[in-house]
Amino acid sequence: AAGSYFIENKTAEFVAEATAILNEVRALGGLVEALKKGWVQDRIDSEVNAAIPNEVLGVNLYPLDGEELPEGMKASKRVNRAAHQERHKDKEIEPLRTVRWAAELETERHNSK
Repeated sequence: AAGSYFIENKTAEFVAEATAILNEVRALGGLVEALKKGWVQDRIDSEVNAAIPNEVLGVNLYPLDGEELPEGMKASKRVNRAAHQERHKDKEIEPLRTVRWAAELETERHNSK
């Protein structure tokens, strides 16, 4: 019975958060307008930044000594938002950025050698 309360409580939290997000989207004029204004992209970006781990196994947690990145990966950096917007300024809706979570950690690790 106690597990049921937990699930019901988490479900209620989820519904409240989802309803708040839907109300924000409605206030912006709907999903298409929210996309055009970059609101959706900003929300996803902030959630991704909050979720990126500080430690990645094999990158900065128990890395292999002497390991070198392939040349193509050394240039792999997360494109900053301003550069991404500039590159896609002619588009009505800015596409989402590709994110490789470990890219910045890999660059930092290999630059510290």
